[in-house]
Amino acid sequence: MATPYFLAILEALFFSGNKHAITSNKTMNLSASTFIAWVNPSQMQSGWNGIIFSRAGYGGSDVGATGMNLCSTNGIGYHWGNTELNCDSRSTIVPNNEWSMIALTITANSATTCLLKSSGVTFVSYSRSNPALSGIFNFYIGCEPYDPASRAFVGKIATSLVYNRALTQTEISTIFDSQKVKFGIN
Repeated sequence: MATPYFLAILEALFFSGNKHAITSNKTMNLSASTFIAWVNPSQMQSGWNGIIFSRAGYGGSDVGATGMNLCSTNGIGYHWGNTELNCDSRSTIVPNNEWSMIALTITANSATTCLLKSSGVTFVSYSRSNPALSGIFNFYIGCEPYDPASRAFVGKIATSLVYNRALTQTEISTIFDSQKVKFGIN
């Protein structure tokens, strides 16, 4: 199994407003990456609500906005090196008031959003140019640090993972299968 750069097991903390968690600074070279989180939104998000997010000028980060967020429809979106690339597919709308594992994989030429929940697994891929990123990252869990009050995730997050490579669909599904019982999914 792949080893994550960051691992945050949060025991289902409630996030809203200015309530969030922050990882420690880490210098990374990312030509590919995977972000994974277990989330349970309590409402539709307002837009660009950070799940796992780093931005230059916040927490010592020096790389432009990078990470996974939920859009106003609860669709999975992302920023990569200060470029907003919201995927927001109708296939990856995260349901309110239930646990789901969400994931985002980034390669030089694509982005894939993943929604894994009790009723099934959905992977949606997009052709996108994503340049390699290098610098100091400090990931905020549960908000986008540019505006933590209005871009805060509202709900619960239990686990957050960041990998320095794009995991395969099989690897992501294996992580889901190994953890789903903890979240009441058979």
